[in-house]
Amino acid sequence: MKRQPITRVRSPWVQDEAQFIMARGRYPYRVFHRNVGDGKLTAIVAIEPDIGWHLSISFLNGKGRAARYPNWDEIAHARELLLPIEHGFVMHLPPLTTDEYVAIHQTCMHLHQYPEPEGDLDGHV
Repeated sequence: MKRQPITRVRSPWVQDEAQFIMARGRYPYRVFHRNVGDGKLTAIVAIEPDIGWHLSISFLNGKGRAARYPNWDEIAHARELLLPIEHGFVMHLPPLTTDEYVAIHQTCMHLHQYPEPEGDLDGHV
């Protein structure tokens, strides 16, 4: 069944060419932005060694403040356009007792490839 969004997508994801660099020398990633009615979404797409595809998506309001989390339609839109369609993705919520729980940005959500296969960033995005 095709996903039926609740909200209408009115703006495209635009790649930030200045942000196409190496993440602290670890792995390549690409940054995308999308303007929405109440602010701006940022999505970072990467392929992490031994883990697979990873998408981080966050929201800042017009004043540059973390005012809300990205909504489901915004997350799904980023997943549909920025990640390979042939892979499944999950929002992993690790135990709070581990150091796996990483939230660098207050309103950031993460999608991880499931299961963890291989991929090539240059071949997709």
